[in-house]
Amino acid sequence: MNDMDTTMENSTSFALGWSQVTVGNMAAIKRRIMHALNISTRASWANRLRGQYSLTPAEQMAIERIFADYGIFRVWGQAPELAGTDIVPEIAEG
Repeated sequence: MNDMDTTMENSTSFALGWSQVTVGNMAAIKRRIMHALNISTRASWANRLRGQYSLTPAEQMAIERIFADYGIFRVWGQAPELAGTDIVPEIAEG
């Protein structure tokens, strides 16, 4: 297995990766992911974060690379504290 955990765990949610982002990096990571996914609204961000829309393999790879730039390699799945809920983690404006 390589350093990057690319197992999707039957989910395209990247809330697990997002839960590991430091406050200081939230705006930059969110901006980069939104650009990679070609989205511009908070609603679109939240829907992608929760895995409500399928991501293409290219989008998945882009998200993995962005998180990897910040030392985050376990990206896919629900954040442990949010599993089974409809709660969206606080989203930094940016």
